[in-house]
Amino acid sequence: MDARKAHKASSSSSPSSSSKRWKYQVFLSFRGEDTRKGFTGHLHAALSDAGISTFLDDNELERAEFIKTQLEQAINGSMISIIVFSKSYADSAWCLDELVKIMECRERLGQQVIPLFYNVDASDVRKQTGCFAQAFEKHEAGICEGKHEKEKVQRWRNALTQAADLCGEDLKNADNGKISRSVSLKATFLEFSRSNGTKKIEGVALHCSYMTRFSAQAFTSMQKLRLLHLSDVELTGEYKDFPKKLMWLSWEGFPLESIPDDFPMQPKLVALDLQYSGLKIVWKDCKLHQNLKILNLSYSLVLTKSPDFSKLPNLEELILEGCKSLSKVHSSIGDLGRLSLVNLEDCQNLRAIPDLPTNLKGLHCLFPKIPSSWHTPICTQLLSSPLVTEPASKSHFYEEIYMSQPEGFKVAGKENWDLWQGQLSNDELKLQDGDKVLIEIIVEDYYDSRDVKVKKTGVSLVWDKFMNENMINYHLCAYERRPYQNLVNDDDIMYVENDNHITKSPDFSKFPNLEKLILKGCVNLSKVHSSTGDLGRLTLVNLEGCRMLEDLPLNFYKSKSIETLILNGCWTFENLAEGLGDMVSLTILEADNTCIRQIPSSIVKLKKLRILSLSGCWLTEDAIPKDLCSLISLEDLLLGDNDFCSLPSLSGLSKLKVLCVNACTSLRAIPNLPTNLYALKAINCPELKRMPDFSKMWNMRELYLSDSFKLTEVPGLDKSLNSMTRIHMEGCTNLTADFRNNILQRWTSCGFGGIYLNGIYDIPEWFKIVGDVGNIVFFEVPQKIMGRDLKGLTICFVYSYFVFGPKLEDSECPIGIIVRNLTKQTDLHAKIAFARYRRPFSNEPEDLCHGQLSNDVLRLQGGDQVSILVRPLVDFVMVKKTGVHLEWDKVMKENMDNPDPDLYDWETNGDF
Repeated sequence: MDARKAHKASSSSSPSSSSKRWKYQVFLSFRGEDTRKGFTGHLHAALSDAGISTFLDDNELERAEFIKTQLEQAINGSMISIIVFSKSYADSAWCLDELVKIMECRERLGQQVIPLFYNVDASDVRKQTGCFAQAFEKHEAGICEGKHEKEKVQRWRNALTQAADLCGEDLKNADNGKISRSVSLKATFLEFSRSNGTKKIEGVALHCSYMTRFSAQAFTSMQKLRLLHLSDVELTGEYKDFPKKLMWLSWEGFPLESIPDDFPMQPKLVALDLQYSGLKIVWKDCKLHQNLKILNLSYSLVLTKSPDFSKLPNLEELILEGCKSLSKVHSSIGDLGRLSLVNLEDCQNLRAIPDLPTNLKGLHCLFPKIPSSWHTPICTQLLSSPLVTEPASKSHFYEEIYMSQPEGFKVAGKENWDLWQGQLSNDELKLQDGDKVLIEIIVEDYYDSRDVKVKKTGVSLVWDKFMNENMINYHLCAYERRPYQNLVNDDDIMYVENDNHITKSPDFSKFPNLEKLILKGCVNLSKVHSSTGDLGRLTLVNLEGCRMLEDLPLNFYKSKSIETLILNGCWTFENLAEGLGDMVSLTILEADNTCIRQIPSSIVKLKKLRILSLSGCWLTEDAIPKDLCSLISLEDLLLGDNDFCSLPSLSGLSKLKVLCVNACTSLRAIPNLPTNLYALKAINCPELKRMPDFSKMWNMRELYLSDSFKLTEVPGLDKSLNSMTRIHMEGCTNLTADFRNNILQRWTSCGFGGIYLNGIYDIPEWFKIVGDVGNIVFFEVPQKIMGRDLKGLTICFVYSYFVFGPKLEDSECPIGIIVRNLTKQTDLHAKIAFARYRRPFSNEPEDLCHGQLSNDVLRLQGGDQVSILVRPLVDFVMVKKTGVHLEWDKVMKENMDNPDPDLYDWETNGDF
């Protein structure tokens, strides 16, 4: 027994291969404010103590889309979902979305669903009456307000009805919310010793430090028992009255040599886990187990043969890892139409594997013989290169099929070999009589190719067996069709990605209809064939990440059809030829992080060029043509992370929308700009001192000047504020007081966005309402002042942060603002602000956010008692000071560029 536990401890750092299809055994769906610290918390603890892998969403913060995605993935990866219906469950759209997803997985994946009714009637859930009716009145009202779609609300109702119709349990009498139906060893030792049971128990976990005996009759009265986990336990007596609702039986160290004949058929049993058992044979006379999906007999060291699988027709996973005495796998395994995973690793006495079902997705084993039916060897060793040297005739083709390995694929050591088996349907292969096919096994980049070798490859052509159309489960396996180097597919696209063997492209003259050429991530590609310039239909060339590519053939620049050229990450690419100006159709040119040090002067001839991106090329001012204004169609000019001190005038670029010069650390001045510019990004330009006149920049929406330490002002900016939604000047520590006051007092944009300055400037002195507590303020709305109505609120707060993101452009996190009307008992949750991480230049960097909310949204009236809470949605941002200014005269204009449809969220009758 000690050896078994030592083995388990030594392998705990590696992912278990015992159940690769399900990431979690149980997913808990619940309403946090009702049951998190009560019933659900106890249930989660009991399941965890029982060794049952359980997903519990413990995120107390407002949920974002990435959290929603994680929850959906957790539901997909859970074998059982337990839904705890409570009084306010239906109040939460998140809970209802979870429920819809759970019921979809029940229908699509056959997952088990267990509803529990905590202080609610099942009929209220089924019919949406009582407290559930009140919740849906709000949801129906949300349809009128545009918050919810009518179809979504109906899906919520359908899911509630379906879930309530399942066999559930009423927990009205649960003792103060504590779970009384999942029992630990300390609570039940005496009870079991007396051979008594309880009708309310659904889960039992008995973990003993040494082999302990109990009477099997202790479970007789547990007619609702569904989950049973035993470790180092021996049951005496008869099993004939064992509970019939058992779904999950995990019995580590099962002491018997076979499962007793009187062990009754468990009609609902889904998983049978008998790891480290003393079994020599599984059943002497196997009964039908119609619903059994997982059979785990791993490390049953004296097991000599597998069971007859004909009585397990729906088995999906068979785990026999570490069964060192196993010598035979029953031939009936080939008839299991749903079997997806077989694990035979470390079965040292196994010398042959029978024919396996065609729907199998993963086979893991050590030193087996390849099945005899695999009579067609393709090659005896891995080919040294994927390139086919002999030309393909018109009657056949060569094609690579890339198929990713399942999660359980194990890389063996130098002295060991593993076997992997997979299936490909001809619905995907589309092979026909006479086709000549090359199958090559390729080790992807995330394995060290020096340690991983393919020793032998075989293939069996399947003619008679049914191939399940749904045999590929995309969260385990994936495959994609890629054209081979000398093959153009039906869409006239040549696509090769991350092929480390290609050093030069083929002659493209054989493919006159080629439209898209993608050789992405081919790090050893050093030469592109000159025939590309003769392809009259070629519109896109993507060579991103071809690190060894130094230039393009001169004939390439003669192309009149190429519209998009991407060279990002071609580290050694040095030269864009003067012929670039002859590519009259070119509209997008991206060459970030290359060795290009000079932009050819002929580029100004490209009258259709819309996007020019040359970031990270260390360009100096001499490398940039002076007459860039000749690019009459240019919309995006992206020149970040370069070494120029100045740029030529850009005022003539009448269509320019975005100019980016982020991280140009030598840049001293921004040139004259076109008045149609939408966004200027000049973050981390420490030498920037001079800005052009902004008094007529009436189309400007976003201005980013963070960490421009020497900047003192932006001339005329206060005259162009009506169009602006965001100004970022965090880290600009030398701004004049007049400039700051002008832009803050004249700011009109409401909602998403605002002005962001360095925290040293503090909350302006005209803010009369400043909270004593860092992130909250209280005030009473005055009655009308001289007949004027309240137009809105200006909110200003100082915050600090403790981390910063690696990408300045993308490092933002939301900050929630909650406006609570204590008089009317309403909450407005507004997601209008965010923290922007920068490189900290002090131990505790501080920034200031200045934003506005219109009273058209707030609906405040004279006499209302109001609190405002500023709450970051991450724990490494802290609000240190908050102020509010009531606006009576200012014109407040709602920002219509807001990207978030849930910018405002109203709650009524909250806990006040």
